[in-house]
Amino acid sequence: MSFGFFFEIKTDRLVCIFKYFLYLYIQFIEDAAQRTNFRKDFYFIP
Repeated sequence: MSFGFFFEIKTDRLVCIFKYFLYLYIQFIEDAAQRTNFRKDFYFIP
């Protein structure tokens, strides 16, 4: 999935929502990695 689609959108609201969900996704992965002591190599970020 190319991220060029998101950059073409000029709406600030959609950009903020995308950054917000991306932030939550990264926080979830880091929290799960610390909680389960798994290496972060096992997590695949799309």
